[in-house]
Amino acid sequence: HFQGQCIVEDDTVRPDASAFNFRCDMHAANECVAGLLPFVPLWMVGKFAAYQIQLQAKHFMRWDGSAGHWPRPMFLAAVLDGLIHLASASPETSERIFGQEASAAFAAASANGASKSDLAHTLPFLSCPYDALAALSLLPEASAHLDVEPLGGSHKVLCVGNTPPNRGVQDPHKTRTFLLNAVSAALSRSYVGSGPDDEAFASIRPCSTE
Repeated sequence: HFQGQCIVEDDTVRPDASAFNFRCDMHAANECVAGLLPFVPLWMVGKFAAYQIQLQAKHFMRWDGSAGHWPRPMFLAAVLDGLIHLASASPETSERIFGQEASAAFAAASANGASKSDLAHTLPFLSCPYDALAALSLLPEASAHLDVEPLGGSHKVLCVGNTPPNRGVQDPHKTRTFLLNAVSAALSRSYVGSGPDDEAFASIRPCSTE
Protein backbone atom coordinates (compact mmCIF):
# COMPACT_ATOMS: atom_id res chain seq x y z
CA HIS A 1 0.00 0.00 0.00
CA PHE A 2 1.38 3.37 -1.08
CA GLN A 3 0.12 6.84 -0.28
CA GLY A 4 0.39 8.67 -3.58
CA GLN A 5 -0.51 8.56 -7.26
CA CYS A 6 1.16 6.55 -9.97
CA ILE A 7 1.86 6.99 -13.68
CA VAL A 8 1.56 4.17 -16.21
CA GLU A 9 3.78 4.26 -19.28
CA ASP A 10 4.41 1.36 -21.66
CA ASP A 11 3.05 -1.19 -19.18
CA THR A 12 5.35 0.18 -16.50
CA VAL A 13 4.10 1.75 -13.29
CA ARG A 14 6.13 4.40 -11.55
CA PRO A 15 5.46 6.82 -8.70
CA ASP A 16 4.09 10.24 -9.61
CA ALA A 17 6.46 12.99 -8.45
CA SER A 18 3.50 15.30 -7.91
CA ALA A 19 2.68 13.24 -4.79
CA PHE A 20 4.45 14.83 -1.81
CA ASN A 21 5.13 11.51 -0.08
CA PHE A 22 6.95 10.20 -3.15
CA ARG A 23 8.66 13.48 -3.97
CA CYS A 24 10.40 13.48 -0.57
CA ASP A 25 12.61 10.65 -1.86
CA MET A 26 11.91 9.74 -5.48
CA HIS A 27 14.83 7.33 -5.65
CA ALA A 28 13.44 5.29 -2.76
CA ALA A 29 9.90 5.49 -4.16
CA ASN A 30 11.03 4.20 -7.56
CA GLU A 31 13.08 1.42 -5.99
CA CYS A 32 10.16 0.26 -3.83
CA VAL A 33 7.58 0.26 -6.62
CA ALA A 34 9.89 -1.35 -9.18
CA GLY A 35 11.09 -3.96 -6.69
CA LEU A 36 7.63 -4.99 -5.46
CA LEU A 37 5.66 -4.74 -8.70
CA PRO A 38 6.68 -8.12 -10.19
CA PHE A 39 5.79 -9.99 -7.02
CA VAL A 40 2.77 -8.51 -5.23
CA PRO A 41 -0.31 -6.44 -6.06
CA LEU A 42 0.13 -2.77 -5.28
CA TRP A 43 -2.48 -0.40 -3.87
CA MET A 44 -2.08 3.31 -4.57
CA VAL A 45 -4.19 5.73 -2.52
CA GLY A 46 -3.90 9.12 -4.19
CA LYS A 47 -4.50 12.68 -3.12
CA PHE A 48 -7.70 12.96 -5.14
CA ALA A 49 -9.28 10.48 -2.71
CA ALA A 50 -7.62 11.74 0.46
CA TYR A 51 -8.44 15.40 -0.13
CA GLN A 52 -12.15 14.56 -0.09
CA ILE A 53 -11.96 13.34 3.53
CA GLN A 54 -11.23 16.48 5.51
CA LEU A 55 -10.75 16.15 9.26
CA GLN A 56 -11.22 19.25 11.40
CA ALA A 57 -9.97 20.25 14.84
CA LYS A 58 -13.20 19.07 16.45
CA HIS A 59 -12.62 15.53 15.16
CA PHE A 60 -9.17 15.28 16.74
CA MET A 61 -10.50 16.80 19.97
CA ARG A 62 -13.19 14.12 19.99
CA TRP A 63 -10.54 11.40 19.77
CA ASP A 64 -8.38 13.07 22.41
CA GLY A 65 -11.28 12.98 24.83
CA SER A 66 -12.75 9.62 23.95
CA ALA A 67 -10.22 7.28 25.56
CA GLY A 68 -10.63 6.27 29.19
CA HIS A 69 -6.89 6.32 29.63
CA TRP A 70 -4.22 8.47 31.20
CA PRO A 71 -2.18 10.04 29.81
CA ARG A 72 -4.73 10.79 27.16
CA PRO A 73 -3.75 10.66 23.48
CA MET A 74 -2.77 13.98 21.92
CA PHE A 75 -3.95 13.63 18.33
CA LEU A 76 -4.65 17.33 17.92
CA ALA A 77 -1.20 18.40 19.11
CA ALA A 78 0.48 15.80 16.91
CA VAL A 79 -1.35 16.82 13.75
CA LEU A 80 -0.63 20.51 14.38
CA ASP A 81 3.08 19.75 14.84
CA GLY A 82 2.99 17.88 11.52
CA LEU A 83 1.32 20.78 9.73
CA ILE A 84 3.81 23.29 11.10
CA HIS A 85 6.64 21.06 9.87
CA LEU A 86 4.99 20.76 6.44
CA ALA A 87 4.66 24.56 6.19
CA SER A 88 8.35 24.89 6.94
CA ALA A 89 9.62 22.01 4.79
CA SER A 90 7.36 22.59 1.78
CA PRO A 91 5.64 25.98 1.94
CA GLU A 92 4.35 25.65 -1.61
CA THR A 93 2.54 22.42 -0.72
CA SER A 94 1.10 23.94 2.45
CA GLU A 95 -0.09 27.02 0.60
CA ARG A 96 -1.65 24.95 -2.16
CA ILE A 97 -3.61 22.89 0.36
CA PHE A 98 -4.61 25.56 2.89
CA GLY A 99 -4.41 28.80 0.94
CA GLN A 100 -2.12 31.80 1.12
CA GLU A 101 -4.04 33.34 4.01
CA ALA A 102 -2.96 30.45 6.27
CA SER A 103 0.74 31.33 5.93
CA ALA A 104 0.64 33.94 8.72
CA ALA A 105 -1.04 31.49 11.11
CA PHE A 106 1.64 28.87 10.39
CA ALA A 107 4.41 31.40 10.95
CA ALA A 108 2.92 32.47 14.29
CA ALA A 109 2.46 28.88 15.45
CA SER A 110 6.04 28.03 14.48
CA ALA A 111 7.40 30.98 16.45
CA ASN A 112 5.06 30.64 19.40
CA GLY A 113 3.60 27.33 20.52
CA ALA A 114 0.76 29.17 22.25
CA SER A 115 -0.57 30.06 18.80
CA LYS A 116 -1.31 26.43 17.98
CA SER A 117 -4.84 26.81 19.29
CA ASP A 118 -5.39 29.74 16.94
CA LEU A 119 -3.99 27.68 14.08
CA ALA A 120 -6.34 24.79 14.83
CA HIS A 121 -9.37 27.03 14.50
CA THR A 122 -8.06 29.15 11.62
CA LEU A 123 -7.58 26.31 9.16
CA PRO A 124 -10.71 24.93 7.47
CA PHE A 125 -9.39 21.40 8.05
CA LEU A 126 -6.28 19.80 9.52
CA SER A 127 -5.85 16.46 7.82
CA CYS A 128 -6.69 14.44 4.74
CA PRO A 129 -6.02 10.93 6.04
CA TYR A 130 -4.17 8.91 3.42
CA ASP A 131 -3.24 6.27 5.98
CA ALA A 132 -6.82 5.80 7.16
CA LEU A 133 -8.03 5.32 3.59
CA ALA A 134 -5.21 2.85 2.94
CA ALA A 135 -6.32 0.90 6.03
CA LEU A 136 -9.95 1.07 4.89
CA SER A 137 -8.96 -0.52 1.57
CA LEU A 138 -8.04 -3.67 3.55
CA LEU A 139 -11.52 -4.08 5.04
CA PRO A 140 -14.57 -5.81 3.57
CA GLU A 141 -16.38 -2.47 3.95
CA ALA A 142 -14.07 -0.94 1.33
CA SER A 143 -16.41 -1.72 -1.56
CA ALA A 144 -19.13 0.40 0.07
CA HIS A 145 -16.80 3.41 0.21
CA LEU A 146 -14.07 3.24 -2.43
CA ASP A 147 -14.03 2.98 -6.21
CA VAL A 148 -10.95 1.04 -7.30
CA GLU A 149 -9.32 1.58 -10.69
CA PRO A 150 -7.05 -1.26 -11.94
CA LEU A 151 -4.00 -0.05 -13.85
CA GLY A 152 -0.71 -1.35 -15.15
CA GLY A 153 -1.53 -3.84 -17.86
CA SER A 154 -0.03 -7.20 -16.92
CA HIS A 155 0.83 -5.97 -13.43
CA LYS A 156 -1.84 -5.73 -10.77
CA VAL A 157 -1.98 -2.14 -9.55
CA LEU A 158 -5.14 -0.98 -7.82
CA CYS A 159 -5.62 2.77 -7.56
CA VAL A 160 -7.99 4.85 -5.47
CA GLY A 161 -8.11 8.55 -6.30
CA ASN A 162 -5.33 8.45 -8.87
CA THR A 163 -6.67 11.17 -11.18
CA PRO A 164 -9.25 13.99 -10.95
CA PRO A 165 -11.85 12.06 -13.00
CA ASN A 166 -11.37 9.02 -10.72
CA ARG A 167 -11.50 10.48 -7.22
CA GLY A 168 -12.14 7.11 -5.63
CA VAL A 169 -14.49 7.98 -2.76
CA GLN A 170 -18.16 7.28 -3.38
CA ASP A 171 -19.61 9.43 -0.59
CA PRO A 172 -17.03 11.56 1.31
CA HIS A 173 -19.36 12.36 4.21
CA LYS A 174 -20.31 8.71 4.69
CA THR A 175 -16.68 7.60 4.55
CA ARG A 176 -15.51 10.27 6.97
CA THR A 177 -18.24 9.26 9.43
CA PHE A 178 -17.17 5.61 9.14
CA LEU A 179 -13.53 6.46 9.83
CA LEU A 180 -14.38 8.73 12.76
CA ASN A 181 -16.51 6.05 14.39
CA ALA A 182 -13.92 3.34 13.73
CA VAL A 183 -11.14 5.29 15.43
CA SER A 184 -13.39 6.24 18.36
CA ALA A 185 -14.43 2.62 18.78
CA ALA A 186 -10.82 1.43 18.66
CA LEU A 187 -9.79 3.95 21.32
CA SER A 188 -12.63 2.91 23.58
CA ARG A 189 -11.89 -0.79 23.09
CA SER A 190 -8.13 -0.44 23.48
CA TYR A 191 -8.09 1.66 26.60
CA VAL A 192 -11.10 0.61 28.63
CA GLY A 193 -12.03 -2.75 27.12
CA SER A 194 -15.72 -2.01 27.10
CA GLY A 195 -18.05 0.85 26.50
CA PRO A 196 -20.71 2.30 24.24
CA ASP A 197 -18.57 1.87 21.13
CA ASP A 198 -18.07 -1.88 21.49
CA GLU A 199 -20.88 -2.75 19.12
CA ALA A 200 -19.53 -0.40 16.46
CA PHE A 201 -16.05 -1.83 16.89
CA ALA A 202 -17.31 -5.39 16.58
CA SER A 203 -18.75 -4.63 13.14
CA ILE A 204 -15.36 -3.66 11.75
CA ARG A 205 -13.70 -6.89 10.66
CA PRO A 206 -10.37 -7.32 8.91
CA CYS A 207 -10.28 -9.00 5.52
CA SER A 208 -9.89 -12.75 5.38
CA THR A 209 -6.36 -13.94 4.66
CA GLU A 210 -7.68 -16.67 2.38
